[in-house]
Amino acid sequence: MADDMACKHLVLVHGACIGGWSYFKVAARLRSAGYRVTAPDLGASGVDPRPLREVPTFRDYTAPLLALLGSLPPGEKVVLVGHSLGGVNVALAAELFPEKIAVAVFLCAFMPDHTSRPSHVLERFIDEKWLDWMDTEMKPQDAEGKLPTSMLFGPQIAQEKLMQLCSPEMMRLLANSKSTRKMVVLVNSYMGAIKEKKNAPHLVADPLKNGNLRFLKVIDIAVVTDSC
Repeated sequence: MADDMACKHLVLVHGACIGGWSYFKVAARLRSAGYRVTAPDLGASGVDPRPLREVPTFRDYTAPLLALLGSLPPGEKVVLVGHSLGGVNVALAAELFPEKIAVAVFLCAFMPDHTSRPSHVLERFIDEKWLDWMDTEMKPQDAEGKLPTSMLFGPQIAQEKLMQLCSPEMMRLLANSKSTRKMVVLVNSYMGAIKEKKNAPHLVADPLKNGNLRFLKVIDIAVVTDSC
């Protein structure tokens, strides 16, 4: 019964440079099917009021998700879904709140392993040039370089690489949305906020070592495109 109840509450974590609003079509369908759905805005994203300068670390960026999990009543669990960069938020949340998560789903997402440092998967993504960044804008926030670099997807990469299956109406909505213009922070190769110890486990995917927590990697993009 407890597991059945857990699978009724889905927490959907958005990717870089957008907000929880990106799930609105999927969330509506899930709710109509009887599920409880929460799609929080991460730090300085969506309608989160904080400016980017007040979100200097990846943990700060993940804070709204961590606060949500921390507020759950004792014994309540959720299905945690992360898309794209949101997979790293899911990994951090799963490490800090394993007792709150029935299933962790990585939907076309970055998935840290339990042997490399947390930033490894993102460093490989950048170093091996798996994505043409096109008109993405990356710039320092301060002259001293004390704050992380910021990133903003431009209209070309959004239309050709990220949201190419979205309707023209949705693209116009995205172009006019304040949340699409808000930059997301890259913290020391995206992940410097998490304490990096080269050989320290970060994500324990073995259910025998982490209670009943299950990790799933999902590569079906249909759910993402449907959200557009």
